[in-house]
Amino acid sequence: MIASAAFQSILLTWYDQFGRKDLPWQRPRTPYRVWVSEIMLQQTQVSTVVPYFQRFMAAFPTVQVLAEAELDQVLSHWAGLGYYARARNLHRTATILVAEYGGKIPADLDALLRLPGIGRSTAGAILSLAFEQPAPILDGNVKRLWIRLHGIEDSLDTQAAERRLWSLSEHYLSQQRVADYTQALMDFGASVCTRARPHCSGCAFQSHCLAWRTGRVGMLPALRPRRNKPIKSSYWLLLCDGNNRFYLEQRPPIGVWAGLWAPPQWDSREELEKQCQNLGIQLENLVWLPARRHAFSHYLLRYTPALIKVFKPPSALHDRPACWLKPEDFPQLAVPAPVRRLLAELT
Repeated sequence: MIASAAFQSILLTWYDQFGRKDLPWQRPRTPYRVWVSEIMLQQTQVSTVVPYFQRFMAAFPTVQVLAEAELDQVLSHWAGLGYYARARNLHRTATILVAEYGGKIPADLDALLRLPGIGRSTAGAILSLAFEQPAPILDGNVKRLWIRLHGIEDSLDTQAAERRLWSLSEHYLSQQRVADYTQALMDFGASVCTRARPHCSGCAFQSHCLAWRTGRVGMLPALRPRRNKPIKSSYWLLLCDGNNRFYLEQRPPIGVWAGLWAPPQWDSREELEKQCQNLGIQLENLVWLPARRHAFSHYLLRYTPALIKVFKPPSALHDRPACWLKPEDFPQLAVPAPVRRLLAELT
């Protein structure tokens, strides 16, 4: 095992030459900006996050502004980024921060862990990046680095493997240049020790890497058994009026796309057609569009849209908020990316 001091020295030397130092949440680097960026970066690449972060900061420059905003506003600035529970947790946490912490991010691990949406690794990143407090992190990039460096073949699904990886994060933790060290860990995994086609030839740790020395870089981390995702079906009713406005309704507060705006949906074609008959819509006027797919983390959604022009808008199809909107007005609402793309194509 490489000594922790040697590891830190090699990593920081690499960071000084190649690390990312001009990300928007680094200039200026405040606790609020670090917190928002870390939540956005959960399961999302930096290149995707950057424009969302910039728009989010323009709309919600402080914790106070975020706490006072309507959830719809927050979700509308998140639309397309996915994993919408993160946005709801941001909003909930902002209200807690204003009510209990004077609008400030606490520089305390236990306090951070009590806030919605903040786990151990995110809390460690906030403490180290925003407050220069040494705290270990263990995101996907760091896990991959430890696994290859130490040739770990254990399944990542076990608590024992998780404890071992956290132990390595604590072992190598730097007490100096804390923010730079944490950023360097994330950058190295994202740009050198990548999941596919890692840049081993130029890796600063090549001579210390057990996976490299034993020819197992491509086999580590060990792949989890691939499971076919279940497929769920959904049938969407696209009502378009004479002004080229589409009927959208707000999704329930729990479940897929909770709180977002989308066309009415049913689990079967029969249910959709029955509702159309109740509204006086002639089924022969429905135009069934080709089925499409959208991937969620645990299943595939196969959705089939049915389009119809209506000149007298019917009353609400479900007992929930609804509106008629043109696609160019969608930025006003939180509309899921598949819905936004579909309706934009139709117009």
